[in-house]
Amino acid sequence: MAIFVVSVKTCAVQLRPTKDNYFSTDKQGTGQKGTEHFNRLQALVSTLSTGPVFPSDAIGASDAALILRSCDAAGRLLRPDRAATSMDANILDKALAMGTGKADPGELESTTATAAGVTSHIVLAANTSVAYTVSAAELVGPGYLASGEAGGHNSPRTPLTFNLDV
Repeated sequence: MAIFVVSVKTCAVQLRPTKDNYFSTDKQGTGQKGTEHFNRLQALVSTLSTGPVFPSDAIGASDAALILRSCDAAGRLLRPDRAATSMDANILDKALAMGTGKADPGELESTTATAAGVTSHIVLAANTSVAYTVSAAELVGPGYLASGEAGGHNSPRTPLTFNLDV
């Protein structure tokens, strides 16, 4: 998603990027144009942007539980410490794939969120066509929470491995 590449520049000048609006469900009725098949991903991207969150559902067509995951119990918008940004390896893979007919490498972004003095690292991987290994040195933000390995995957076909050695 282009917002995460732009985030690198906007964060450098202390601006908050924002994602455009999204539908929280794919059931918008006859009055709306278009559908949203990746509503949870769009809600997450909107929250990780640090800007306003714009659900734009038709009346009665909202997934309130999904929308409320972007805020705390008092209604304050949840935000990471800084906008998620594309990781270097992903930017390079995108550049090398342009105009070659290679598959788009997908998305790999990171940021941190701090609450009650504890910093958590957030890595978003979506629709990747290459395997990425993410080391602690590549994660955004101060300090690291764990050492060793925490395995995970972003799709059945492409593993995403976290090497959290510090």
